[in-house]
Amino acid sequence: MRGADRDRNAVNPGEEHIELLTAEAPRIPHLALDAQLTTEQQLAAVRRHLRYGRPLDPTAPIFNRTFAAALFDLDGTLVDSTASITRSWATLAREFGIETDLLAIGHGQPARQVIAMSVPADLRERALQRVTELEVTDVTDVVALPGSSELFTSLDNTTRAIVTSGSRLLARARLAAANIVEPAIFVTIDDVTHGKPHPEPFLRAAELLKVDPSDCLVFEDAPAGLAAARAAGCGTVGVVGTHPAEELSADILVDGLYQLRSLSAPSGGFRLQPTM
Repeated sequence: MRGADRDRNAVNPGEEHIELLTAEAPRIPHLALDAQLTTEQQLAAVRRHLRYGRPLDPTAPIFNRTFAAALFDLDGTLVDSTASITRSWATLAREFGIETDLLAIGHGQPARQVIAMSVPADLRERALQRVTELEVTDVTDVVALPGSSELFTSLDNTTRAIVTSGSRLLARARLAAANIVEPAIFVTIDDVTHGKPHPEPFLRAAELLKVDPSDCLVFEDAPAGLAAARAAGCGTVGVVGTHPAEELSADILVDGLYQLRSLSAPSGGFRLQPTM
């Protein structure tokens, strides 16, 4: 058969056949990652998406204790706001001509403290107002971290609190974006004199919950927050993600709160248990 005859007799797949082939093509799962995140933060996001979890020892002392209250950090622990924070602080640095890596020196600390480390005194109030404006309006991709809402809502208002270095305005904006209900006890930088790594925020939360700080378990992702929790005498769970594991000093490390669940204790309070 000559080439022209072959062309005339070739089967035209037609639009229906092409649509069928497209519909049957394998779908490959993918995860959009923010280019502004570090490689370690991107890998942490992939691990969370896959619900990967490092092995937890069920006989670890923290799983054999009864706690009166759980104190949760917000950003990087309950909600994923890392991309928003990175964008906001990068914009601030660009607008104010700051060359210092602001997040590297002050992640987990109140904005006022971070700005005091790197911004001239006469510009600090303007810088604080600006970064607050940037962060409050940049919440479109702020979401609850995998497993965080489940663990948080498994505890009632008498045994849980949020303790954040952010302002109440910012914290409420991020909670709303992540669809997490504001708890009855909610300690922000507006409620204390000293922010993390000072223990005052966690001591204040324990006081409001009417429990001893040594009976509290803190969930934190930042070295400053974990230092504050230890100084307050609390038990600690370090959430790996915004910081690598080697930077976190805690009673136990997890890749996400999906690795943990709470069980009501017969005598009151709760006990922690690994889910996997």
